[in-house]
Amino acid sequence: MPSKEKSKGTYHENKIKDWLDSLGVVCTKQIASGQHGHLREDLRSDITIHLQEETLYVECKYRNVNKKSRFPNIWEVLENNDIAIFKKSEGGKNIKQIVLMNQDVFEKYTAPTLNKNRKELK
Repeated sequence: MPSKEKSKGTYHENKIKDWLDSLGVVCTKQIASGQHGHLREDLRSDITIHLQEETLYVECKYRNVNKKSRFPNIWEVLENNDIAIFKKSEGGKNIKQIVLMNQDVFEKYTAPTLNKNRKELK
């Protein structure tokens, strides 16, 4: 039987996957990524985003800030992942997410979209 913390993590990982699905992002929730990530490269993250020629690895972190829980160091979370999604709650309300990505992922996928939108506005 999984621990309460593991169950909570899985719940929030599934919620983040549902959010990505709602945006049209093709992704998969990795089963047992936390347990077996050190054994297999494809299990190193919580969610994988499937692109035509590439896979991006997403790590999810959730904290309830009222319980004085601290988020892990962002540099450590992004060390083996392309994207990190941090989700926080303040006593079950005001749930907010922040999406962080490595510079190369931003340059390759986000910046061209922003630049295209800028050109269309002119």
